[in-house]
Amino acid sequence: MRFLLIRHADPDYARDSLTEKGFEEASALAEHLAGIRIDALYISPMGRAQATASPLAERKRLTPIVLEWLRELNGNWEGNRMAWNVTGAENLDVPVLPNLDNWHTLTPYGAHLFPQYQALGENFDALIASYGYRREGFRYRVEKSNDAVVACVTHGGLILTLLSYLLHWPLQLVYSHLCCDPTGINDLQWEEHGGYAVPRAKVINGLSHL
Repeated sequence: MRFLLIRHADPDYARDSLTEKGFEEASALAEHLAGIRIDALYISPMGRAQATASPLAERKRLTPIVLEWLRELNGNWEGNRMAWNVTGAENLDVPVLPNLDNWHTLTPYGAHLFPQYQALGENFDALIASYGYRREGFRYRVEKSNDAVVACVTHGGLILTLLSYLLHWPLQLVYSHLCCDPTGINDLQWEEHGGYAVPRAKVINGLSHL
């Protein structure tokens, strides 16, 4: 099983669309993925993600499936400041490093993001369960092995938050140390062993197409 988590291209936030540069990036993305089999394309309902996915859908002859939960998270925790834009120096101004159990208590945006983090994980787990992988603890029980390649065109904050959930990294460490640039590709492949599977990150924020 393989998931490509792709951020939308350079945004025109005012129009919820793309800039001229963004449309060029979306075309480059479609060209880059032309030789990769994609079995399903899921997209955010927001305009900038849909505009990014359009050239890819046309190139692959796929009908995009809009999932409401792929829209950008509400990261605005204080004065129109997005949680994923807080600098690493601020995130790590703590007496101890965060872990999976306490990350949401060690940052001022934790209480705001934690319910969204949980809901995002639940929605993703429901999706991958439909492909035969059911979450059990920190791994996925393989009910039916599947070689499908799925692409999701969505948003930077959501992707970083989902990586935190899937890779078991405290959220503010992901926000501090990983990038998710426009049309960045995150390639996760579920590695199976003994009837269970876990995602391995083959590519994080891949931008070779640009």
